[in-house]
Amino acid sequence: MCSISAGKNSFALVALLFAMLSPCGVFAAGFGVIKSGKIKHKNDVVIMENGDRNTGEIKKMEFGVLYLKSDRVADTMKLDWVRVLKLESIARYEFETREKELWIGTPAANLTSEVPAGEMEIVQDDGSIKSLKIAEIIGIHEMGRSTLSKINLSLDGGASFTSANKRAQSNFNLSTSFRRPKHSVSINVSTLFASEPDTTETARHELQIQGTHNLTKKWDAILLGALLHDSQQELQLRTTAGGGIQRAFLETNRTLFYGFGGAVYTNENYFGEGNSDRNNAEALAGFGFSTYRFRGSSLNTSVLIFPSLSDPGRVRIDTNFYWKWDIVRDLYWKISLTNNYDNRPPPNGINNNLSVTLTVGWSF
Repeated sequence: MCSISAGKNSFALVALLFAMLSPCGVFAAGFGVIKSGKIKHKNDVVIMENGDRNTGEIKKMEFGVLYLKSDRVADTMKLDWVRVLKLESIARYEFETREKELWIGTPAANLTSEVPAGEMEIVQDDGSIKSLKIAEIIGIHEMGRSTLSKINLSLDGGASFTSANKRAQSNFNLSTSFRRPKHSVSINVSTLFASEPDTTETARHELQIQGTHNLTKKWDAILLGALLHDSQQELQLRTTAGGGIQRAFLETNRTLFYGFGGAVYTNENYFGEGNSDRNNAEALAGFGFSTYRFRGSSLNTSVLIFPSLSDPGRVRIDTNFYWKWDIVRDLYWKISLTNNYDNRPPPNGINNNLSVTLTVGWSF
């Protein structure tokens, strides 16, 4: 859907993004591979503070919600974590506490009278027992023993057509993450095409990679990488690489607020004969905020500010926002807003490129 000059680079970039993901087995081996290494455990038990006993498969706990899949109900059950009294499973999980401690083990035999209400014991890989208070746990993720079993995936897409001006637009987003104790890697891919008769067709493709290593209770080291193609900003390809540190200012079962700083290097290739390439050293500052509401709504915002060190006075700002709410099972709606700002774009470029999309998606 792009013009000939932009299309070759656009589709080449999209092909590159998927090629980079394929070694993870996400596409080449199908969704079933992602679950390899995890044992079947459909008889997990969760007891609530009012005495209700729920049986099924514990999937995860995040943002204060425990996800339990049961054969007896059509939808995945979402249980309020602060009201969980006891639980038991034969599966292997990673437990994250408020103190940024990470423990891996099996929450077995927690329904016996020897385990006090509001507490749980996990059997670690070496056979030792670790006691945890349920109220202090802020995250639970199943940890199979294979690498692929630690991958989570979600994808969404949308399309629109306006008959009055015959404008067509389509977009696609993919997010995947990989977790290990003290380490995590996330990859986000987004593509957008838009066309309208007698106007310049536009395309925007972006790949973002972030790696995190936990240092202390509040501090993390981060690595950043990104590829961006944006025909509206005359940007054929921007390559970004760098890193820094990140600090959590607020972290609860439902809300996370953090700030970060560091430095990056960027290489920018532009369309047009009069636009020369740029190599930049840039500082990095920004913040992120995410919150979840128990009824199935989540909000996520991040702002990245890049003051140039090699071109004083130039500032870029990348803003990403989405509001997601669940429909049924793992199906969801999502409203996304993305804005790329550059106070010194190339001669034919624009300062702001704002896109707003509505998509439907599925998480695995």
